[in-house]
Amino acid sequence: MSTKIDAYAGTPPTTAVRAAARLQNATSAQAHPAGPVDDTLALTGEARQLQQVEHQARAHSGVDESRVAETRLLLAQGLYVSDPQAIAAALLRQEAGR
Repeated sequence: MSTKIDAYAGTPPTTAVRAAARLQNATSAQAHPAGPVDDTLALTGEARQLQQVEHQARAHSGVDESRVAETRLLLAQGLYVSDPQAIAAALLRQEAGR
């Protein structure tokens, strides 16, 4: 003797599937309404200051243009003299400061 518990043998009835899909769509529509979303953003005073500092840093490269021009001129004239000891000492000082 065999007793069948699931009358649909693992396949839900079509009406139940459709009803579940409608319920899911209705829930999703309520959670995410259609149409444009009006998002706003308010920056703190610190964030505004950070933006200004960042803008200023980008505007100024930190390169001494007059010194670069002078060095180029000396190089072009063959008059530039480098001091390897001074360069090495400056690099070591810079690395020690990090």
